[in-house]
Amino acid sequence: MTAPVALAAALAALAVGLALDAVAGPSRARGWRAPALRLLAHAALLGGLFCLTLFRPISSIILYLVAVATLVAASRGKRRILRERLVVHDLLLIRQILRHPRMYYTSKRDWRVWAIAAGTLAALGAIALEPPLSAAAGLSVFCAFAAALALLTTLGASPATCAQDAAGEADRAIAEAGLLGSLYAGALALRTAPDAPPRAPAPLADAQALIVAVQCESFLSGERFAGGPALPAFAALRARARSSGRLETPAYGANTMRAEFSFLSGLPNARLGALRFNPYLASAALGPGALTRGLRDAGWRTIFVHPNDARFFDRDRVVPDLGFERFVDGADFARASRAGPYVSDAEVAKKVLALAAQTPRPALIFAATMENHGPWRAGRLGPGKTGLDCFKEHLVNADRMIGALCEGLARLPGPVVLCVFGDHLPALDLPGVDDLLATDYALARLDEPPEPGRAEGWTARRMRCSELLAAAVACAGARPAAAARAAERRRRDPPRAPPGGPKAGPA
Repeated sequence: MTAPVALAAALAALAVGLALDAVAGPSRARGWRAPALRLLAHAALLGGLFCLTLFRPISSIILYLVAVATLVAASRGKRRILRERLVVHDLLLIRQILRHPRMYYTSKRDWRVWAIAAGTLAALGAIALEPPLSAAAGLSVFCAFAAALALLTTLGASPATCAQDAAGEADRAIAEAGLLGSLYAGALALRTAPDAPPRAPAPLADAQALIVAVQCESFLSGERFAGGPALPAFAALRARARSSGRLETPAYGANTMRAEFSFLSGLPNARLGALRFNPYLASAALGPGALTRGLRDAGWRTIFVHPNDARFFDRDRVVPDLGFERFVDGADFARASRAGPYVSDAEVAKKVLALAAQTPRPALIFAATMENHGPWRAGRLGPGKTGLDCFKEHLVNADRMIGALCEGLARLPGPVVLCVFGDHLPALDLPGVDDLLATDYALARLDEPPEPGRAEGWTARRMRCSELLAAAVACAGARPAAAARAAERRRRDPPRAPPGGPKAGPA
């Protein structure tokens, strides 16, 4: 292929690529900057692949079109399921998808998967058969690629494309820079440092405190959606709770690490800038200021329980960064029973109760469950059951876990706090759910008995995920509710002397 023909083919490929990019998000920005960003991003990708294939135009064009089509399909699929566009952090999770494909919304039956695989094989075949262009032509393309990359870096580093610190920012970045440009701008934004971490809380005076926090996968109260199951154990916990209600979470349908990091660190997700999409990328920098790290430094025992591969979400690296001295992972649940594809919540309850009984205090035991993890494919729990049926059954099992924890932890001496919350809503069409970025939580002291009438006087309190652990720490350090109310009554109504003054005693 001659250089003029290769140039014409490259321009035609760029036109097709830009048309595909418009499918991911049409441009709504005015002026020259938006189309320039889009064109530069595509030219940089095509030029980079041309250099990577050692100046083979056909091979690089096929790879370019496959790459753009893959990114556009992934972004549209994520938007449909999780209400979010594709961001650069998703590309960093590719090895997780390859290692744990069943935990993602991938399917061998999807024609797009086969089309991408066919295009990749065609590109590899073209590389083997296609002769490269001359060194002079290759050098000129390399110089053009370097210039496009430099311009893209300059234009793509604007606050508009790099901010991405709220869900809508990804849409705005795509509208301005296109999908490829927004991914490149997001990669540049990862270099920015997050805000300063919060201060660790002061240690509690009571050295016998035990906090058990359970991050329940895809959990919400059954009353939140039409046809939801009754959850009596959670209702009982909520009735005796110091605090309970809606919990604002930073994600919908997936990305557990956002809520998990926010809860453990005490740092609001919105303060992380571009890192909000995967806060675990910054665990080494933010770990020293995390709430959990502060508790450990104050002498608390800190244990992290998660019945899954420790490498998922890089927890094998992140958990120690956040101050946990012990990580009970999937290897410790090798013989545990399962409910569907994952370790059952009942097994998590057994493990947590065993740890609570044998761990010296003060202690924090954090458990992240797995049973109700998506995707909820039909037949997951038996033939004839829809995905929604399976989700409801898992909710009931989670409620049984909550009941077992309440019963077992209440037998332990000293201040015992149980905190249960959902990490995000499920990626399911639940009828009647209107608040997609809020789950449910309950925070209770189990060493104080339930009081008659307390359920009627309970008032819901909406809370952010980043506030919940600090609230649990405060709850563990507070006096029991009955004693606190008695003291308050004594303060308001001090005992009065009897009429006539004190009586004289015998001489």
